[in-house]
Amino acid sequence: MTSQLSAALCAEAAGISDGTPMAWIDWGAVIAALDGGRLAASGGEQRIVRIAASLAAGHPVSLRDAIPGLDRRNMALVTTAIRHAAGQRP
Repeated sequence: MTSQLSAALCAEAAGISDGTPMAWIDWGAVIAALDGGRLAASGGEQRIVRIAASLAAGHPVSLRDAIPGLDRRNMALVTTAIRHAAGQRP
């Protein structure tokens, strides 16, 4: 990934309460880069990114397409992320 593309996908901003630097991700730009072939990723990485974008910003993802093929580790990470999004802490 080029530094220019990297800068377009994520940035640093001041925190809401005390100004502590925090990173944020432009999920729309990430998905556009993925769809446009500007973000090199394996098939599994693409599925994880799409699931993350869905959980974080509501980008549509077909779980039917995204779930099959995930290895045990990534399936556990996705399951934990879904539980976290539902308000359940591990």
